[in-house]
Amino acid sequence: MKILVDYKVFSSRGINFLFIFFLSIILFSCNKEKESNFLCIPPPIIIEFDPCPFGKFNGIVVDYQNDSVEVDLLETSTVHSWFHWDLIEPEIHEPFITVEQVTEDMIEKYSSGEQIGINWILSDNHLEKYNHLSIVMGVGSGLKTEMPLLDGVKITPDMIGRAQYLGQLYLHTRSVVRRYKSKVVGWQIENEPNIAPELTTLGYREGNSWNDPDFMTEVLTVLEKAVREETADAWVTINFNLDVEDYANDIKNWLPFVDMVGLDTYQDYFTVDPVIAVDTIIARVERIRTFSNEKPVLLLEVGYASAPTQFGFSEENQSIFIDSLYARLDRSKICGAFYFKHTTPEVDGAIIFPHRNYRGLIREDGIEKEGWHTLKRYLD
Repeated sequence: MKILVDYKVFSSRGINFLFIFFLSIILFSCNKEKESNFLCIPPPIIIEFDPCPFGKFNGIVVDYQNDSVEVDLLETSTVHSWFHWDLIEPEIHEPFITVEQVTEDMIEKYSSGEQIGINWILSDNHLEKYNHLSIVMGVGSGLKTEMPLLDGVKITPDMIGRAQYLGQLYLHTRSVVRRYKSKVVGWQIENEPNIAPELTTLGYREGNSWNDPDFMTEVLTVLEKAVREETADAWVTINFNLDVEDYANDIKNWLPFVDMVGLDTYQDYFTVDPVIAVDTIIARVERIRTFSNEKPVLLLEVGYASAPTQFGFSEENQSIFIDSLYARLDRSKICGAFYFKHTTPEVDGAIIFPHRNYRGLIREDGIEKEGWHTLKRYLD
């Protein structure tokens, strides 16, 4: 008797059987780590992104008048401060120079103090106080209060010429970095350049040049060049102000200048609720991460006032702000925060935004606020 076989059924089932049979052999050989074949594809190697390749910097912002003994009581490992151009070079003299005219001999004379009129005493003393800590320093600020004098008047790019301003700035910055590069781990160039026009309107900068973003790009180009020509060991950052609507565009434009994206933010201008303030900061940092090319993010200045109480500020809320922020830094992959700052005037002297005078962590009588103790828990 003939047995009729449905060819289509046989071929379909047969092929399926053979496929499963050979696949089993292949998988068995892969599991036994035998000779590789085209199907023995190893699982992808996942390299975890390090959000903080330069380390973490939880610390405090300090002024020249701060007592290092008091700062040391916080047991911080890092501080943030600035070099003031006018403290090093009180008076500027003609003839002015351009970047191209700066020579090695000029830099060496300036950095060594051999050049007449250069005074390193205050800066030397300031850094010496924190020599046992990691120090992040700002250089090249265009704020009016930090400019040298010319015939008794603070200089501006408009006054001496843009090219000449860049030349003098380049000489000053290279000399500063040369003198202190062994003591400084990170260099902040300029000071909130993304809000230069607003600061000019408010009187903190002077001259029409600061309203020109192309000129500010030239300034940042010169500053980055000056730092990198003197040291390859330190990282470079800019302290972008995070409290304006268009902060993202400037960060994108100037991102190539920095190794770390630095941020300044004071949400107590907009809310007295410390938790909402922190939520806003974290949300903006997360937005920055979407376009920062995986560059580390660091809060260079962040603060919250403890008074006046009639506006809703309090030492308790200041402590809540500090605790809420620092507890979320690691989760949000933020490489640290410098609290601004150790001490403030603690008086109602400011006509606009008087709470700015109460962001410090020490009361007028010298007693630590609750926030001082809270911050100390996060510093190491």
